[in-house]
Amino acid sequence: MGKRVGLVVLAAIVLLVVTGAWAAWTFRDAQQHLQVARTDLEQARSALLEYDAASAGTYITAAEEQAAAAAALTDRWVWRGVAAVPKIGDSAEAARALVLAADAAVRALGGITDSLDQLDVENIVQDKVVNLESVAAAAQAAEASADPLAQARAYLANSPRAVTGGWVLPVIEEAAGELSTNITELSATARAMQEVGELLPALLGGEGPKQYLIAIQAPNETRGTGGLLGTWAVARVDNGQISIVDSGANEDLPSLKRMPDDFGAGYADRYRDDPTLVPNMNMSPDYPVAAQLWLDSYEQKTGQRLDGVLSLDVNALGKLMSATGTSVQLPDGGTLDGGQFPDFALRGIYDKFPDFSDTPARQNYQVALGEQATQALLSLQNPQAL
Repeated sequence: MGKRVGLVVLAAIVLLVVTGAWAAWTFRDAQQHLQVARTDLEQARSALLEYDAASAGTYITAAEEQAAAAAALTDRWVWRGVAAVPKIGDSAEAARALVLAADAAVRALGGITDSLDQLDVENIVQDKVVNLESVAAAAQAAEASADPLAQARAYLANSPRAVTGGWVLPVIEEAAGELSTNITELSATARAMQEVGELLPALLGGEGPKQYLIAIQAPNETRGTGGLLGTWAVARVDNGQISIVDSGANEDLPSLKRMPDDFGAGYADRYRDDPTLVPNMNMSPDYPVAAQLWLDSYEQKTGQRLDGVLSLDVNALGKLMSATGTSVQLPDGGTLDGGQFPDFALRGIYDKFPDFSDTPARQNYQVALGEQATQALLSLQNPQAL
């Protein structure tokens, strides 16, 4: 009897050792698959930074195969058996969740890559016309990543973690934390791509023509939204085609006869009637309020209600010009690149027209310069750099 018990115990020990060895080998094999997948993803990232969606897709397909192989290994009975042991199996269960989450994340990347491939960044803008069909197709492709990303988050959220009392090896805990951060960032990227793809066609006239006031602000006078309104232009968009239909200086917009009633008592107590004056319409940092006042002023001037307001200061405009390699022609000859534009707009133009009597000439010069800069921006040259 004692000999039989000894044999049973010995058999059990041998089984545990074999099971443990098999589990260790399986984990090592799965880890190697994930490491290869990680290398493929790094290659895909490099390709995406160069806007080579086709090569990125090839690398991501290879990564998907490696991640799927790792996931299949963790589905074997030996892994499931070890993971089922209370506490002792926490690391195995956490490792399986890690592998499954990585597999889902790689599948999500495939959707994002398809999105970039359909976007065709190099050709999305031709002759000031944005290809809205490409943008919408990219949004649909990005949407395909939502389900696998949700699965990846669920795998990690439901797995044992050392921070919640699980018996999880430090290397697995660290990898789970790193993957969780990456999935959060990837989810934000996919969501942004989807939202842009859903909103941009309507904003750019895909559902009918729209017109926007573009306000160029100068930060040499402080205002709540970034600076004093210097020049402005009105852009018309129709099915992705962009054109400038009006422009002027802040002096060309009329002050309001009275303040609107819908900004609340707090706004009225703080600013009173000062924002009826054009230079003060953006005193408040509440951008929708400033935008409404600018739109009210333009409507008072022309009788036309525009569809919205976009704004940027001369420093941001200069950076956009530098990024795209564009320059503007000065009305009296010469050019300004993105690095030169802000200083000239803030100081150089006043050196050129130093006297008060030069104000009308300076205003006309500013309007011409602002329209040139806006045209350069809306031409969307070199969208990759932008």
